Amino acid sequence: MKSSLIRLVGLGLLVLAMLPTTTWAAGSANIYASCGNGAWVSLGGSGSVQVTFNRLAASPVIKHINLGGGMSTVVYSGVAGSYSTVSVSGNSTISGAGCA
Repeated sequence: MKSSLIRLVGLGLLVLAMLPTTTWAAGSANIYASCGNGAWVSLGGSGSVQVTFNRLAASPVIKHINLGGGMSTVVYSGVAGSYSTVSVSGNSTISGAGCA
């Protein structure tokens, strides 16, 4: 019984170790970095989308784009600063984000 429990716990830890450490939610992603050239986000979807680059101790940078009937694009904030997260509204999914 004890060895079965130890194997089960070990297997559970192995599975947890194999999971990706960075996951993207459909509408938000973490950046948490100081970006001298601003930040970027890669997204796909359709229709009108609002992209909000959230910055630490500063106003967010908001961009409005139209993805038409369905496309992927990269949006840049164009403003240097310390970024926390980026979020999108509308019918879109984030596939990556970071410093430009």
